[in-house]
Amino acid sequence: MLTIEDFNVIIDDIQLKVVQNCEPSLRSSSEAMAIDQMKSYLNGRFNTDAIFSASGAQRNQAIVMYLADITLYHLFAKLPQRMGMEVRQLRYDAATRWLEQVAGGKIMPNLPVAATTDDNPGSIMYGSDSPNSYNW
Repeated sequence: MLTIEDFNVIIDDIQLKVVQNCEPSLRSSSEAMAIDQMKSYLNGRFNTDAIFSASGAQRNQAIVMYLADITLYHLFAKLPQRMGMEVRQLRYDAATRWLEQVAGGKIMPNLPVAATTDDNPGSIMYGSDSPNSYNW
């Protein structure tokens, strides 16, 4: 889902090569971990297959940014003495806070909603009418 250009906003190309030890497979596996982590927050309410299979301009830019942040967090975690982890930790915490708010319904990003089926009817609203007073 992510391209090298998506990382260029957050980290320069040389730093990315250094942190992934010039092995794109490390970035790919870290990205797969980050996608699974994000899906765990988004699965119940959103169509995660559509979200993470989108490409180009069809992608939600907040998802791209937070996916890149979480991917870099996983890549930086393996560095000796956790070099550069302060910024990565801050951005990772911001990403997980955003995901928690989306999962809780406090933030409604423009993402494809999960289809409801008979097995999964979606949200259930409950409540009652205001009480009546029968004083004649």
